[in-house]
Amino acid sequence: MELPQIIVDSSEDIKGFIIVVDEFQLLKSLKNLEAFFWLIRSYSQEQYNVSYIFTGSVSQTSEIINMINGQTGAFGGRMLQFNIDPFSKKHTKEYLNKEKPELLFTEEGFERFYSCTRGIPAYINSLASILPTDSECTGEIIKETLLLNVDQIVIMWLYVWGTLTRIEKEIKFI
Repeated sequence: MELPQIIVDSSEDIKGFIIVVDEFQLLKSLKNLEAFFWLIRSYSQEQYNVSYIFTGSVSQTSEIINMINGQTGAFGGRMLQFNIDPFSKKHTKEYLNKEKPELLFTEEGFERFYSCTRGIPAYINSLASILPTDSECTGEIIKETLLLNVDQIVIMWLYVWGTLTRIEKEIKFI
């Protein structure tokens, strides 16, 4: 934990570090999570050129958020917290127009597409990858394509699952 600041202090070329801790929710598996957060705080107070970014899939009201950034948590509400919501319908449409301009939707087709994906980018990409590009996608075409290709989507997600570590596979809800 001291190494980044030591490197900054001993080098003219390195001005600082940003340390990213991804999959923040997996920290729940630590035996003493609260002590870990207090340890991070104790180091971060002395590290003027080191910043920590925690990313992951957690609810704004989860216990882990409270432990680190609640009023009695290690950082006592002094951390910046950004929630990233799924895409809106408008953003989904803009994204598809940019990334998959060959896809054409009827209004009803787009509504069906959005209801199936709920604006979640991974779902948007999965469904968009199997839709026909030679005809306009109606609600019925979306439904039929999804039903006919669900095995392809399952295989794609099984591949994603197969690349996860054991800890990443342990899905726990807060």
